[in-house]
Parts: sequence; structure tokens; C-alpha cells
Amino acid sequence: MQLNNSSVAATSDNEKNISLAAVLKHIVVILISIYLVCIPLGKVGQKRFTPVDMGILVILLIVNSDIKFKEVVERISSAKLTPTSVEVTLKEKVEQLSEKIDDQAKKIDELDKADAEAKSCVDLQLSETSYKNVNLDDLSKKIGNASSSAKEAIYKMAKDARRNGHNKNGIIERTIPIFQALIDSKYKNARCRFYAQLGYALKDQENPDWEEAKNNLDVAISLWEQKHPNDTLPSIYCFNWLFCAANSKDKLELEQEEINKRIEAATICETLYAAIKDEKHKNILDWMCKNYRGDISKLTPKLNNLSGYCRKDSDERKKLLSGIK
Repeated sequence: MQLNNSSVAATSDNEKNISLAAVLKHIVVILISIYLVCIPLGKVGQKRFTPVDMGILVILLIVNSDIKFKEVVERISSAKLTPTSVEVTLKEKVEQLSEKIDDQAKKIDELDKADAEAKSCVDLQLSETSYKNVNLDDLSKKIGNASSSAKEAIYKMAKDARRNGHNKNGIIERTIPIFQALIDSKYKNARCRFYAQLGYALKDQENPDWEEAKNNLDVAISLWEQKHPNDTLPSIYCFNWLFCAANSKDKLELEQEEINKRIEAATICETLYAAIKDEKHKNILDWMCKNYRGDISKLTPKLNNLSGYCRKDSDERKKLLSGIK
């Protein structure tokens, strides 16, 4: 059967259109391929693969395949959308952060409760009427569980009670388990003061325990020396140690140089020296003369009193002493 001219012409036009479309398709594929290849190479590999690049890659795959664009659109529109891995990861991170915040808030609440319980127990221990209701093991445990700031507050409460407790029946004795609990708590900030305060309390209670008081002051002075190896010894520590050593039946197990240093520190100020020379403390002066190696007459006070001196730092104390003739 012979085809008419119009049919032949239509077929020829279709072939030309198909050929042109194929050429354009190949050109697009080549250009997109060059672009995608340049991504890791552009500017020495500094260009990152972006969502736009992903879209271009999808176009490349569509153009270079036999799937019609209409079919691609239909498949995308019918697909079930699911959260991306980024969204899932972000959600997990938010949940983890929320849990950490909740845990931290819970810990803070528990610590606040522990602090309140410890301070309340110390208040009862230092009261003149309710101290009998305090279980000392419970007191020690609560102080141990308290925060650092609460331990500082408890230390100040007990120290003030000891200082002002000479005319109050049994108050000094009731500070002893508090200072012991602070020592047992392993709180590391200036631990020498806990031993010193415990030594003072054991010395100043109604029935002094001279041996235990001296032992705790020995520890306090030793800890001080470890932290301040080039500094003068703390005068108040050494003054109280001197009283304990003079009244203790235990034999001293210290080097003579250390004994001299402690006696010299104890007599650095006029107020302390006057207390040592008081007639009612004659045994203290006798012990000091017996155990000091050197010219005892040269142990004259260098300061009128310790007010401010003990509160100064190491360099200020050395400067103050260097100006004394």
C-alpha cells in the first residue's frame, strides 16, 4: 500500500523531533554530570553537596532514564512521608537533654533537702534543751551528705558556739561531734581548721582531754605546714598546743627544731605571752623553759595582739614582722 505524502512528512518530522530531544537529553546529562563532578573538586574540594545538588542529581536520573516525568510526580505524590534521620536524631538529643535537666533538678532538690536536714540537726545539737534528741551517728551521716556550702555554714555555727560556750553548760562538749563529723566527711577545704577547732573543744571542755586535744592540734599544725611550707606557724594553733603539751602525760615525739618553732610562734604576740606568764599558768611557763633549746629570754612578743595579723596572708605577715625591731 502506498503512503501518501502527508504521512511520510509527519513521520519525518517525528523522527527529527525525537532526534533533537535525544540530543538535548544527552547535552543536559553531560552538563549535569560535569556540575556534579565539580562538586568535590571545586575550590580544592571545599564545595559541599547541598539539597540543590541533590535535586539536580534527581533530574539527571530522570532525564537519563526511560521513566516519564509524569510517572515520577505520581510516585512522589503517592509516597508516604517519614521523618528524616536528622529530625529523628534531633528529637533524640532533645529528649536526652530533657532527661539530664530533670536529673539535675532532682539532684539539686535532694541536696537542698540534705542541707536543710543537716543544719536542722546541728541546730538541735547546739540547743540547750533539744540536744538529747539527737542521734550522733545520724548527725555525722547528715553532715557528711551535706553540700560544701552547708558544711561551711555548719563549721561556722559550731565554731561560734564553742567560742561563746564557756558560760553555757555543756555547749563546748556538744560541738565535739560536729567537728569530728566535718573531719570524717573528707571535706578538703582547709581541713586543718577542723582539727584545730576539735583540739580547742577537747581542751576547753569541763574535763579537758589533753592528749586527744594535743593529737588533733598536731594534725592541724602538720596540715598547715604542708600547705604553707615557707610560712610562719599559726600562733593560735601553737598557743593551744603548748597548753595541751604542758598538761599531757604523753612524751613528745617531735624534733627539737619543731618544738622551738611552735614555742616561738605561741609567744609572738603580747596577748598570748601574757597568758602564758600568768601565775595560774605557771606550769606552762615551766614546761616551756624546760623544753625550749635556746635563750628563753629572747622570746619576747613581737606584736601587741593578733588582731588582723592572723587574717593577713603569708606575704603580708612576713612584711609586718620584718618591720619589727
